[in-house]
Amino acid sequence: MVNRVKIESDIDGDSHHSDEEFGSWGSTTYTTYMGLSYSKLGFDEEVDFTPVDGETYYLVDVLYSTGDSFGHAEGCRQIIGVFKDEEEADNIRKMIEDDYKYNPEKPHSLNYKGRDCLYTGTWKGYFETFGGCNIYPLVYKGK
Repeated sequence: MVNRVKIESDIDGDSHHSDEEFGSWGSTTYTTYMGLSYSKLGFDEEVDFTPVDGETYYLVDVLYSTGDSFGHAEGCRQIIGVFKDEEEADNIRKMIEDDYKYNPEKPHSLNYKGRDCLYTGTWKGYFETFGGCNIYPLVYKGK
């Protein structure tokens, strides 16, 4: 059974752009995850469990930076998923960090529990820098 949870977050940041045609640019984004709630539609994540009000679940994300020849964006995040079990979230975090440690440049799909589940191209590339994989314990607030 697939359910959906909304990730409650606060996003802030700053940016700059030069006025030249091919001028420099830069941005920094700050994200704070605050909790989970019921979701029918919108910015949400599919989960393979039925969330229970007041229970803690574990969001896994990857922090990275990206850019091009003219600028750089820091504080980018790729949400990997929300997990019922902290151990499973930690296993996925370790898998991502080990993959980056031993294969930092070539994007590919990672296999977890017998299925391709994650494409690593978001944080691997000429302009990308892996900033780490994180686990955030979040409490589900229900409907």
